[in-house]
Amino acid sequence: MAQQLREQEIGTQWPGEEQEPIIVADRKGIVVVWPDRHTQRFSWSILRQASMVGLPPALGKEQLSKQ
Repeated sequence: MAQQLREQEIGTQWPGEEQEPIIVADRKGIVVVWPDRHTQRFSWSILRQASMVGLPPALGKEQLSKQ
């Protein structure tokens, strides 16, 4: 059903109009549907690890203790 709605939405856009990705969240993580219809799933644990990259060590530990 969701795939049919997505296909209808793509068909109704104006020629040359740039499409944006669609992001859907569920209990396992998020799914991104890219404009070229490629889909990609990111688990919550992978997203959490990626969000900690580049944080100072003290801040990263503080944020983990709040969760």
